[in-house]
Amino acid sequence: SVKLKIKNPLRFLYIKIINLFIRKNSVLLFASRFSKKRIIFLTFRSFLKLLFYPKLNSLFDEEIKIIPNNRNRIIKISKLSKNIDLLKLVLNIMPSFYLESFKELDKINLISNNKDVKVYTDTCYIDDEIFNTQISKKNLKQKKILIGQHGGNFLIYDKYALSSHENDICKKFFTWGCFNQKKFKHLTPPRLLEYFEKNKNFLNKKKNFEVCYVTRPLVESEFQSFVFENFNSYENISNIKMFIKNCKKKTIIKTYPETNRYPGQITDKQLRKKLNISKSLLSNDKNIIFQSEIIIFDYVSTMLFENLNLGIPFILILKKENHYFSKIGLNFTKDLDRINLLFRDHNSASEFINRLPSIKEWWNKRKSIVEFKKLIRKYAKLSPSYEKQWIRL
Repeated sequence: SVKLKIKNPLRFLYIKIINLFIRKNSVLLFASRFSKKRIIFLTFRSFLKLLFYPKLNSLFDEEIKIIPNNRNRIIKISKLSKNIDLLKLVLNIMPSFYLESFKELDKINLISNNKDVKVYTDTCYIDDEIFNTQISKKNLKQKKILIGQHGGNFLIYDKYALSSHENDICKKFFTWGCFNQKKFKHLTPPRLLEYFEKNKNFLNKKKNFEVCYVTRPLVESEFQSFVFENFNSYENISNIKMFIKNCKKKTIIKTYPETNRYPGQITDKQLRKKLNISKSLLSNDKNIIFQSEIIIFDYVSTMLFENLNLGIPFILILKKENHYFSKIGLNFTKDLDRINLLFRDHNSASEFINRLPSIKEWWNKRKSIVEFKKLIRKYAKLSPSYEKQWIRL
């Protein structure tokens, strides 16, 4: 069993103090993604109705790690089973605390047992096992569980590929955009709001590149994406290489920010070698997109929706038949195609970029049309009265 030791006593004390203010109509918000300044503002603006909590895993000295004692025992007992390989896979995917640390986690009592409160989190609650344990002990009714969309692509794929569980356990699912579906309700997303406030003056920044190609996390074995996309890393790298060769405008490659997120993830150095480009033409700096005239995406990235809201020029390269889209996702591709922001392959995308005499003039015409404004409203909307939305939760 993992022995949990308090890592940050002040944060732990903060939770204990916040718990003192819990009342019948309180909304407990976990890892909300608001800035500290905005958290303070909303706490007092709501007269302490909104109570903000940190990510609970961050309280302790060790995050929940896989301690394989129990799972090894299960495998040893079942070693003669015909399904042993499947069992190993299931045990590896299963959150470790179910097998190794549940007793230790169950002893922790961080949150008031008041069942009249509402609890809000976004879809990243999945990896906070302490939060999951604490909330499960409260036995909240469905109408008390509020879940928000974590990233821009979360409703784009079929619910059986992404967010099936979230759709089942919550009464309302708060979205980045406006959809005509009973269960979905728009709520200004903290992540989108903070991104906009931080980068809204991007147009004033000097442009050092004409084109910025944004890559996804590329791994040697693309297991984590196959449930919602038919994808091959080597084919993708080959296509990027072809795009660089064909594109006549000054291009830089922007790599995925979390360089060690996935096992077997290809490093920037390895990618640079595979693409056969110089060090100066590949960057992990997130600000490089604001130094470029247009952004190229080849996957449905959260950054795509952040930049859509901000009005940054972009196009998307994507074959629809390779994606397990929801109805919303299919409509999204149609909406992009309608205003010529969707391309089926890298050749047609590079040819289009080459034909543009002025990216800035093209984009100013594009974003002034009604369809583009509808695109923002449907998929990446910020409300001018966001604080009222949140206080009404």
